[in-house]
Amino acid sequence: MIIKYCKVCVFPETKPDLSFSENGVCSACVAAEQKNKGIDWKQREKEFQEIVDYYKLKEGEVGYDCLIPVSGGKDSTYQAYFMKFVCGMNPLCVCFETTMVTDLGQKI
Repeated sequence: MIIKYCKVCVFPETKPDLSFSENGVCSACVAAEQKNKGIDWKQREKEFQEIVDYYKLKEGEVGYDCLIPVSGGKDSTYQAYFMKFVCGMNPLCVCFETTMVTDLGQKI
């Protein structure tokens, strides 16, 4: 068996749900390229900050500003870090376990 690799990032085809274009570029690289076209990231950041400001507790208030489902993996850990230390919010982190595990995930 010959494993196919992305011509841009060298990601192997063994990753679940990854597809390749006719040019040998993986779907992750295609998505990454598309996200930088047609999106005004400065505007998106401004809109995000407005949402954060709206939900952030006022000075002296006690409680949580937001809810973050976490699995303990790098993505949810970063989300909790970002909301706490970058946005200055007080998140309530709730343990979350994926209920839709793939067949491959079941084997590993």
